[in-house]
Amino acid sequence: MIPILLALLSGCNDYKLLRREDPNAGGEDTGTVPVDTGEPPVEPATEPLYLNSGTTLYTWTPGDAAPVAVGEFRVNGEALTQVTDTAVDLDGNLYAVSDTWLFQVDPATAEAWQVAALDEPLMGLTCLADGRLVGAGESVVILDPQGNGRSTVVQAGAYTTSGDIIGLPDGLLYWTVENPDDYEAGDLLVSVDPATGRTEVRGVTGYPEIFGLGWADNHLFGFTSDGRAIRISTTTAIVYDDVELSGSWWGATTNPVLW
Repeated sequence: MIPILLALLSGCNDYKLLRREDPNAGGEDTGTVPVDTGEPPVEPATEPLYLNSGTTLYTWTPGDAAPVAVGEFRVNGEALTQVTDTAVDLDGNLYAVSDTWLFQVDPATAEAWQVAALDEPLMGLTCLADGRLVGAGESVVILDPQGNGRSTVVQAGAYTTSGDIIGLPDGLLYWTVENPDDYEAGDLLVSVDPATGRTEVRGVTGYPEIFGLGWADNHLFGFTSDGRAIRISTTTAIVYDDVELSGSWWGATTNPVLW
């Protein structure tokens, strides 16, 4: 039974939810979301960084040639597709968003169960340094997975999200958004103060479609739709490293338990 409806801002667009066909999907997506029958007991997330395609959860350690597959997202054995992002909270709980549903996920198996319904789909999901869950689409909102409401940090219309947002130990959010002047020149990296909503463009990354953001070894990593892992400066958005990883990345998250 879904605990409660989480109301997000009305009037938001589709946020490019179906960004591209997931090569790992293994068949046609019917657009239906499996229904769960309960919440299994799970251990907290233990890896520093998680990646996801639209259908599969991975772990990755900087320096490794390839990510390691945890498993396909499933609810009671049925495939869960169109997973746009994941997030780990301070207790090690792993969450995921797919279309208009928020799920909790077993980080060891990728088995998922429904937590709440959303009025609009979200592209990015993260956890602040103080433990609050944040979602990003056209706007940035703080969510409560227990159903005690939400608050808006950045109003819709300020930016067009590229694909992800991440909370870092400095207390700020970092958000990849589309470049309004030249899409092909690459996403902008925008910092967001969750206390005031103040935003600051840190620079142009040079890479479009950075759909995932992760934090490991005190570095910010971006993961692109064409399978690249890049290390990004949080102050200038300059990219220092570029590694090709097989796959098409839809999301990523850090594990604040291990900061």
